[in-house]
Amino acid sequence: MAKSESLDIDVGKIYFSYADHFPGRILSMCKLSSVIKAIKEKLTKRQLTMFKKDIFGHFLECRSFPFSGVILHNLLLRQVAHEEDSREDQLWFQISEHLIRLSIVEWCLVTGLSFGVDTNQKNDEMEQRLRNAYFGGVHRKINVKEFDAIFKELKFEEMDDMDALKIALFYFADRVLNARKNHY
Repeated sequence: MAKSESLDIDVGKIYFSYADHFPGRILSMCKLSSVIKAIKEKLTKRQLTMFKKDIFGHFLECRSFPFSGVILHNLLLRQVAHEEDSREDQLWFQISEHLIRLSIVEWCLVTGLSFGVDTNQKNDEMEQRLRNAYFGGVHRKINVKEFDAIFKELKFEEMDDMDALKIALFYFADRVLNARKNHY
């Protein structure tokens, strides 16, 4: 039973009854080593230093990306209702006899993302600037294979360091955090 399907869940009760539990098979499709290799090969030393200081920088030192979908799945099945549950910026989980909270503030502290600042661009020109400047103004969806080819052809040594960082961060997020199987 999904959280939104029932408004009368008692505080401290799990959202998914044990009868509704189902085996999970969540897999990680990312190819971390190839993405890190591409980023290290393309960025200049200065740009690479900027990347290392940013949110995904610590991944440059990883040799592998261990991920357990089963652990994540089982954690999500243990989500519970809580008296502070009316706040939509937090999740509560019961692990053994312990209640564990994950709020948006804690999530941002862990990931390094900002919270509370409106990051939406107001100007359409600004939204399309990187696309127009470095991707030939492509206004259609491109698949992973095409994006890889474009990324490998970009001349990072000729571009603004901040633009290079933004493109590398997007490449990392798309190819590692949002990895898809056979998405060509």
